[in-house]
Amino acid sequence: MPAQAKTKSYHSNRSNWNRNDNLDQRLSLPVVERPSDHTPERWTPLGSMMQDESTNEGTENIIELIFQEQMQLSDSDSQWANKLFLIFGDALTTMRLHTLKVNTGMSEDAYGNCKWMIPVFGLWHLRYNYVQLIVNEHWGGPHDDRSALSYDWNTAYRQRRFDRRQFQEAHQLLVLAFQARIGTVCLRYMRWLEQQKVDKVTSAVGSSPLGDQIPDIDYACWWFGTCNIGDLKGMWEWMDREIMDIHKVKNLKAAEQDDEWLNHLILVHNIFPYLVLSDAIKHADLGLLRFAIRMTLVAFSATANRTHYQRELCYYCWLIASKAAEPDLQKAVAWESLINRSGKADGYYEMDRAVELLNLHLRTIKEGKKTSSIDIHLLLERYTRTAQFLTELRDVMDK
Repeated sequence: MPAQAKTKSYHSNRSNWNRNDNLDQRLSLPVVERPSDHTPERWTPLGSMMQDESTNEGTENIIELIFQEQMQLSDSDSQWANKLFLIFGDALTTMRLHTLKVNTGMSEDAYGNCKWMIPVFGLWHLRYNYVQLIVNEHWGGPHDDRSALSYDWNTAYRQRRFDRRQFQEAHQLLVLAFQARIGTVCLRYMRWLEQQKVDKVTSAVGSSPLGDQIPDIDYACWWFGTCNIGDLKGMWEWMDREIMDIHKVKNLKAAEQDDEWLNHLILVHNIFPYLVLSDAIKHADLGLLRFAIRMTLVAFSATANRTHYQRELCYYCWLIASKAAEPDLQKAVAWESLINRSGKADGYYEMDRAVELLNLHLRTIKEGKKTSSIDIHLLLERYTRTAQFLTELRDVMDK
């Protein structure tokens, strides 16, 4: 189970920590590294390529079509020996590219040995597959004997069917589920705080005046409106004990164990890396991205059928978070993985997602072709090169 592997990694040395230690010494926060220039970017798609990218031969043909035919770079060009080219794709594409580099690595030709090529795992494909990993782990079904499952939560609060293959649907589900559970933790802290205040009364009477009642949202709004910095720090330290220390909850006595609460905590642990990754992408924060990639790597390492994601994430960490690459190259790999067409500081999104949106437009065009007067290859070739202009024109006309 992903949560078990992650908590073992996070808390293997937790017994050596002193509760009086500074939290920043136990979990150092990443350094903020964001681009200073947010000028809107324009990108020109390449022409359509009718090749099977799921095979090694098809991948090699696509590389030749891109660099030799469309970019007009010859085999003898000096750029192959002096420059590096980043190629983004999903896990299957990058795996094929790594295989191509291994097979051609002994060649003495600068172009033929493919040393100029750096396969980079697309961040949108990482987000999509991580969402699927969480949903599959916590989805469950009707009348499941486990608690806090996505199926039950979705049925109770959204009252409509959920297609786990739809990325936006799954994204919204995870964000709302995370917020609901963090809100519940805050309410539990407030209940615990009130119990501490009336501890003497509880000892005398034999029961807490609060009983089993949990403070409601109105009480929480009042508390946040009147609290100070010390109160917030106390809440954070309490939440750190309750949320971070899953082993403590697991190792309670049988009479004190709360499987439902444990399941909530595991879900929070699993969603947290995804939210950090999404925020890092949105703001192009390299420091936060390194932090998120490491956490998602630990999660994928706990799965048996996603070993290729583990390998690609290790390679990505090697590129942006190790001494294998200079800081300028690390920034190039991370920031070239993103695109910002709005010019806003929080307007970044994944480059491979932009390609997938282009593919969606092409599929729409293909499905709308009613006659055989225009060859499909010619149609896709023309539309691919003008897609950005036509998309902007459509947005202007829709206003």
